[in-house]
Amino acid sequence: MATVSANLLEQLGYDVRWAADATAAMAEVEKDDIDIVFSDIVMPGKMDGIGLAKAIRAKNPDIPILLVTGYSASTKEIGSQFPVLRKPYQLHELSRELQKLA
Repeated sequence: MATVSANLLEQLGYDVRWAADATAAMAEVEKDDIDIVFSDIVMPGKMDGIGLAKAIRAKNPDIPILLVTGYSASTKEIGSQFPVLRKPYQLHELSRELQKLA
């Protein structure tokens, strides 16, 4: 799924930095030059996408964050803190949600 998402983002003209887990994602964000974070809520490791989003927001409140999930229960925990794109999604839906954040 990560490869498919990266390919879709590249089709939309984004330069993609892929991270295997939240720890790697935080390291990428700390390198700077990140315009937007796109993360699945379910991810390997100790921190899920919601925890990642909260950690990023605490350190970098200006970076837009879009979360994606296939599980409706996950969206209840988030509330209105972060926008969530539901899987499966199509390219135009991804584009629309990213444009809202730009």
